[in-house]
Amino acid sequence: MYVARCSSPREYRRALAQLKAQKIGHIIVHTRPDHMTHLNRAILQLQMNNENYHYIFTSFDMELFDLEDFFYNRVNMSGWRIIERESNKVKETLQVMEKFHPIGASILSGGHIKTEPALIYDAVQVLALALANTKDISPTNTSCDTETPWSQGSALLENINKVQTQGLSGPIEFTSGLRTNFNLQLMRLKGGEDGGSILSGHWTPNDGLIITDPAAYKRNPPPNVTLTVVTVEEKPYVMVKEGWNLQGNARFEGFCIDLLARVAARAGFQYRLRLVPDNMYGARDPVTGRWNGIVRELLDKTRGVFVTLLCGLVLAIVVAILEFCWNTKKNASQGRQSLCSEMGTELRTAMRGGSATRTALRGGCSRCSSHTHVPTAVPANSRFEIQDATNSVELRDLRWS
Repeated sequence: MYVARCSSPREYRRALAQLKAQKIGHIIVHTRPDHMTHLNRAILQLQMNNENYHYIFTSFDMELFDLEDFFYNRVNMSGWRIIERESNKVKETLQVMEKFHPIGASILSGGHIKTEPALIYDAVQVLALALANTKDISPTNTSCDTETPWSQGSALLENINKVQTQGLSGPIEFTSGLRTNFNLQLMRLKGGEDGGSILSGHWTPNDGLIITDPAAYKRNPPPNVTLTVVTVEEKPYVMVKEGWNLQGNARFEGFCIDLLARVAARAGFQYRLRLVPDNMYGARDPVTGRWNGIVRELLDKTRGVFVTLLCGLVLAIVVAILEFCWNTKKNASQGRQSLCSEMGTELRTAMRGGSATRTALRGGCSRCSSHTHVPTAVPANSRFEIQDATNSVELRDLRWS
């Protein structure tokens, strides 16, 4: 365990730098809510806002913090909440407090009550109920300098332990002066356009910690993240639109661009496209041993995703195979040959470079007539010559070497 104590908000950056140097990623933050702006600035300056860091705030007002700067990265931030903001009692109390200006506005933040005034409200409510159940109360003068107890103090304490009520912080019960049967709600930061603090679990004295959203604390990349995608311009896969005054991802078009947009929509992440400065995929300099292009970007860990022609090549191969099988099956059905025999003939012809004679039109097919498909006169500079036969018309390439 490493403890870094700061006497003022100006020391936050120094303390975080020490934690970063010690490679400490799990950080418990105990500070005043009005100092959170200084802490957030220090985190951003030191770039400690990625998936390697998890901040746990001891304050019960995490959802009232301004954490918008962390919506679009993978930093983990968690905290606790004791106010049941969805309860009817909290909503009714807030409506009454909003009428008392300026006092009501000072204890509210964005329509939500802060934890400290909410606990004071509950404490006054408990004291009022205990006093109402205590008989024969008479005020007396007491002094902190003497140890003379208040004669009715024991009765009041006993009645406080008997109080059972519903406050802004949930159900209120006491046992031997300690509060029991309360619920702490575990909050975590959610990123994206609709980012904010969301509920991911709760803790009670009897059941302990129960995580209701286990996927929230896994190392898998969550949705609603923004990735930087670096690529090279290669037609028709990645192209820059010309003659348009466009910004951002709208500047690009092509097969890989459309495919990336579909994948991002299905996976639920955002991305920013940019071209690699030297427009190179990557080559290693034999003298310096350094890489350039996209490979250099990946080695520097400045970019996480790159688009190449690989997806286009794979798709082209798949389409070519399907087209070959379809045409072979079609030719086999027309020539009344088996599919395997036709595929074997096609493969042998391709491996020999097309030097062998292939039957192009078959006389047995009504649609393959030599009078309709083969011209009667062939130009002198034609690459092919026509040989009439009884059952077929052959096209022989005269320029193969």
